[in-house]
Amino acid sequence: MSVKAVRPHRLEGVVNIPASKSYGHRLLIESFASGNPVTVKGNLIGDDIEATVGCLRSCGTRIERSERGIKVIPSDKPAKRADVFCKESGSTLRFLMSVLPAVGVEASFSGSGELPSRPVGALLDCLAEAGVTADKPRLPFTLRGSFARGTRFVLKELKSSQDVSGLLMAMPLIEGASLEIEGALPSEGYVSVTLETLEAFGVRYERKGNAYRPLNSYGAPSEVEAEGDWSSAAFIAVAGVLTGETEIKGLKYPSLQPDSAIVGLLKEAGADIGFAGGALVARRSALRAIEFDADGCPDLVPAMSVALAAAKGVSVIRGVDRLRFKESDRIASVINMLKEFGIRAEYAENGLKIYGGELAGGGVVDGAGDHRIAMSAAIAASAASGDKETLVRGAECVSKSYPCFYEDIAVLGGIVYER
Repeated sequence: MSVKAVRPHRLEGVVNIPASKSYGHRLLIESFASGNPVTVKGNLIGDDIEATVGCLRSCGTRIERSERGIKVIPSDKPAKRADVFCKESGSTLRFLMSVLPAVGVEASFSGSGELPSRPVGALLDCLAEAGVTADKPRLPFTLRGSFARGTRFVLKELKSSQDVSGLLMAMPLIEGASLEIEGALPSEGYVSVTLETLEAFGVRYERKGNAYRPLNSYGAPSEVEAEGDWSSAAFIAVAGVLTGETEIKGLKYPSLQPDSAIVGLLKEAGADIGFAGGALVARRSALRAIEFDADGCPDLVPAMSVALAAAKGVSVIRGVDRLRFKESDRIASVINMLKEFGIRAEYAENGLKIYGGELAGGGVVDGAGDHRIAMSAAIAASAASGDKETLVRGAECVSKSYPCFYEDIAVLGGIVYER
């Protein structure tokens, strides 16, 4: 287990942010589903992206990497059966659960870390009603069967928008298919991202309320592009607001990525943040407490919790219950992390209450195997008062989404070293 020591220090300078893994997963899998060679442009890195690449290779797809991105070359004779190891990537698992049966691959799914405990029951029930069944209710399991022409998918009691996105990627391959969602659609912004990436392949959807119907199948673009990752950028933006001035390049704004909401949330809290010269610039600011609903952008909670920990007053983040089913119980992990910096936080009734104050270094934070907790702790440690080092245990987990995170912190002047 890697342990990083982080000392308080001003962070300032320029960072080129990696490509969005939300876009990366979708574009790689859609390239595979299209059946045509497609180059996905962008700096696609991280364990989750590697999970998707590995699964596509298991299905007989050839992958070529270059400075421009990743070229996906589907086989002329696709595999009829595959063992797909999804590592800890929920996106990889849920997307391929729908797409692989649609292309005729009988797949055995497995995963590591907390992935086997993450809920997939709603999607398994939907697939079973459509003719594709699993031999077990949780990972590892094998999906067998196929989708008939005119299949009507019905999703009930959704826990993740990824279930919807996977079906949206699969349905253009099934003539006459349609989808109906019963109940609320969580994190709808990520469904909008899926529809946007599908448009890059010429796929259009008709939507009526919570019902979706593809109007055509996949086209054959030679290349598509994954925009910069707002989920990663959020940590660098908070670093600038709390300690100095950071400039983040490679982002699209406005963006459909739900985590682009970080700009509005930090502005509401009093931050000096905005776009200048094509980059997001965040400057040190005095912050005030705010209240917001994180249901549409749950991945922002760790980064925003650090910002609000340094804000004057008591902040409330609502809509956090789904965070219990991330790489860690992210509600407990955030509360425990903030405690190490002398900040009180508590959970009640689907809300997280943060009592802002002065961040104090010198603690030991358990990264809990959760990349967003480890990154949040490093930012809080850099922004802490005094000169005491904070230790982040399990620091290597940032490789899931942002492998060069500590290197970027060092580029910004941060004091980070191995313990």
